[in-house]
Amino acid sequence: MSCSAMSSERCVCLVVPLWLAGLALAQGRERIAPEEALRAAFPGCELERAPVHLDAGLRARVARRAGVPEAPGIAFRWIARRDGRYVGSAWFDTHRVRTLRETLLVAVGPDGKLLQVVVVAFGEPPDYLPRSRFYEQFRGRQLDGELDMGRGIDGVTGATLTSRATTLAARRVLALDAEVRAGDGSPAGPWAPALVEAAAVARPLAETTLNQRWSPATARPSSIVFDEARLQRWQEETAGTAREGIVTAFARGEAVRPAAYLDTSLDGDHPVAVLVVSGGAGGPAAEWEVLSLPGGKPASLAARERARRRCVALDRLLSTPAATSR
Repeated sequence: MSCSAMSSERCVCLVVPLWLAGLALAQGRERIAPEEALRAAFPGCELERAPVHLDAGLRARVARRAGVPEAPGIAFRWIARRDGRYVGSAWFDTHRVRTLRETLLVAVGPDGKLLQVVVVAFGEPPDYLPRSRFYEQFRGRQLDGELDMGRGIDGVTGATLTSRATTLAARRVLALDAEVRAGDGSPAGPWAPALVEAAAVARPLAETTLNQRWSPATARPSSIVFDEARLQRWQEETAGTAREGIVTAFARGEAVRPAAYLDTSLDGDHPVAVLVVSGGAGGPAAEWEVLSLPGGKPASLAARERARRRCVALDRLLSTPAATSR
């Protein structure tokens, strides 16, 4: 795996065991190391750890969308990029099979389709574990009626419970992936490809700027998940322009609440990146600057002001507890 475009923090995340970073594997035989499973799913990619804490509203939406009884309170996600471009996400899902648990790595592409399902750890007896051709059925599947036992997925005799648990996990992850990427500014929302690429270029520039400003503390991306009511308020406070830009939040060091925001948007046909540093909880933005993108053109005052307004409104909304940051 190449770490040439990764910060030192991200490189370390791939060296230490994942369970030290919060991932609890199912007890039992580990079939493949989590780090190895990640590298196999996204070879040659930069991987960013982005755990997701689900509030009650998000858990309910995921369960309803997936058609499963419940969704977890925390999910373990790794975002994969190659040359700065988003290529997918890997999710670790631990669940009960019969009386014991298994942990799966479920990889999802940018089109919302399954790339692969891999068994990382399996606590049940080996006889309950299907052969590899069962898991090959999931490749290219999306969250629809065909992703179900007896329809697009054939169960395995003698491993019916494992087959069903795997199918439910795949549905759960696809629903979670869709909900999170639609709500936190990841490159799967309703944006043009040129804007997605510009955001990927601007993100490391913003990190470098913030690391210099905040040294010795480092900038850490902090995803935001809004409930529907809070998203509506953000739209209202930005005159309906909230989703015109991709906004990435950054926390300072180990802090939870974001302290800076990167807004990437299109000014006509060229991208604009504006970095806004928070003035503190509930306060106005202390300072902001326009980042120079390679080959970019000067941003208009109107585009800069719209970007600043989006970030200030987001910072204000996060000063109350209904939004979740992680």
